Amino acid sequence: MPSQLQIPQLSILVLARNHNPSILTPDFLKINQIVDDNWQVGSPILTPEQIYQVVSSSFDNNNFQTTFKRLLELKEEEDELEFPDDEEIYTPTEFALSGSIDLLIELYFLLGENFPLGYASVDSRGGVNLVWKNRLMDKEIRFNYPASPDGYSPSIYSREGDDSSLKLNPSIGEIADQLKGLMG
Repeated sequence: MPSQLQIPQLSILVLARNHNPSILTPDFLKINQIVDDNWQVGSPILTPEQIYQVVSSSFDNNNFQTTFKRLLELKEEEDELEFPDDEEIYTPTEFALSGSIDLLIELYFLLGENFPLGYASVDSRGGVNLVWKNRLMDKEIRFNYPASPDGYSPSIYSREGDDSSLKLNPSIGEIADQLKGLMG
């Protein structure tokens, strides 16, 4: 039986594409069957110390929404999988999934319409890989959110041509800077 997603804290995110706002709330999570109907927030909803406003003349860029959806699909896939008797994990842990959700939201606040299209996958331990590529410039950014707070650290791998680097425990600003450099 699949494990139940637990989100200990929740921030509210408002997306407004084509002047049609979508609000990510506990009800949204229930309606889209991301969490069970009887799920409740474990602690009060958090509000950031600063209020973020993203101003854009065009909301045609839906890269954040697509990347976010791809991340949430990792949780949905667990019901469809047959689990073989090996040691690989095919779905993200609650820790990795909720941490990756928080990361994407923070990156969206920093990058706005410059948020690049990304992909999500699960590593063999249940951690989440977030991947962004620029094939024309032969660049790639991979962020790994670990399966648990014990053991491996979050890391960012960047590659441009034959040059690559790995940084452990990157700050949100460092990740945003890497993503900005991906396009230029």
